[in-house]
Amino acid sequence: MEELTEIIGCFCSLLCNPEDCSTGRIVCDYGRDVVVELANGNNILLSRDEVLIYD
Repeated sequence: MEELTEIIGCFCSLLCNPEDCSTGRIVCDYGRDVVVELANGNNILLSRDEVLIYD
C-alpha cells in the first residue's frame, strides 16, 4: 500500500546503477521500498537501501 510521505517527488541517486541510469525521482513510497522514475522514463521498484535520497 502506498504511503504519503515527504520523499515523493525528491530526486535520488541509485547505489546499484541499473542500465547506466544513476539518477531519478521518487514517485511512490511503500515503506521499505520506493518506485523511482529514471531519467530515461522507466520506473523501477527499489529498496530504500539502494537509493540516496536528496531533500
